[in-house]
Amino acid sequence: MIYSWLGSVVLLAVRLFVGSVLLVAGILKLRAGTRWFLQQILAYEIVKGSRAKLVAHGLPATEIGCGFLLILGWQTNAVALVSFGLLTVFTGAIISTFWRGKEINCGCLGQQKQGLQPTQWTVVYRNLSLMGLLVVVSSFASIFSIDFWLSSGSFYRNAWLQTSLVVFWLLVLGATLFFQQRIRRQLDRKQLVDTAATVIGS
Repeated sequence: MIYSWLGSVVLLAVRLFVGSVLLVAGILKLRAGTRWFLQQILAYEIVKGSRAKLVAHGLPATEIGCGFLLILGWQTNAVALVSFGLLTVFTGAIISTFWRGKEINCGCLGQQKQGLQPTQWTVVYRNLSLMGLLVVVSSFASIFSIDFWLSSGSFYRNAWLQTSLVVFWLLVLGATLFFQQRIRRQLDRKQLVDTAATVIGS
């Protein structure tokens, strides 16, 4: 569905923003080096060996490719779906480290000069925000896209894809809120036990 020029400008801005974030994230990972990024992946203790190496080599290129295609507005539906999937996996991996009490650098934006910066919940909600913007990108057509011009102005979005992404995004958001509360309670109980042990020990 084609909206006004103003709507198309807004959609272009959203697409450029999300595309730029993915593009920069991929470039910064490449600049940090495959060996460094592999160490970040292994720190999650989710994938190991050859699979971890495959992720270390393939993920930055995938992010760069998705970012570039989003900026161009070419194959937007497919790229939005892949990007949405990547962000979902990233979010799940980060939450798993919180659940296990691990403090690691997420490695999202390459090697940071200030050293180890433990991942915070803000990273999770940043990912969720980007996923929400991808839902918008996949739900509306903009005249400022290669897809639109290649289709001679008859480009329409996939309603099934729109609905699926919205439902899945809501599920991920709900799961995130649920696990955040569980993890907070877990930390509160641990703090209470530690405090009690300190009092008894003194």
